[in-house]
Amino acid sequence: MKFTALILTLFLVAVTAAGQVTTLKNDIPESQYLAAEAKAAGILKTANYRSVWTKEYFEDRAKAATLQERTLIELIPPDKRRIVDEKFYDKPSRVERIWVDKALFEKRNDEPWQKYSGGTGINQRIQSGQVKN
Repeated sequence: MKFTALILTLFLVAVTAAGQVTTLKNDIPESQYLAAEAKAAGILKTANYRSVWTKEYFEDRAKAATLQERTLIELIPPDKRRIVDEKFYDKPSRVERIWVDKALFEKRNDEPWQKYSGGTGINQRIQSGQVKN
């Protein structure tokens, strides 16, 4: 009985110690984190920025990755945005979209630019679907 109590006590001490080691001293409450995230989102609405996302595939860990997709996002507040989507699968494709105020310009692969108008701005979808050359 004493042996079982000793093992149980050692187990509880180990669990308690592990919990103290893995707890960060700089933990912040959820409300503080959400406030910081909202502030960062507000800053992004007023700042120019560029973001590049890539998707790579590793067939073998010893070899370099194969690029499969790349997305470039550029934003110039208040009303300009550019997105370039490239895919490098069996049949590579490239779609470039530029929003200026309520107009969308789109180019797919080697096709000519198309202009779509009648939308509600860069943060909304185009509603009228009118195509103008």
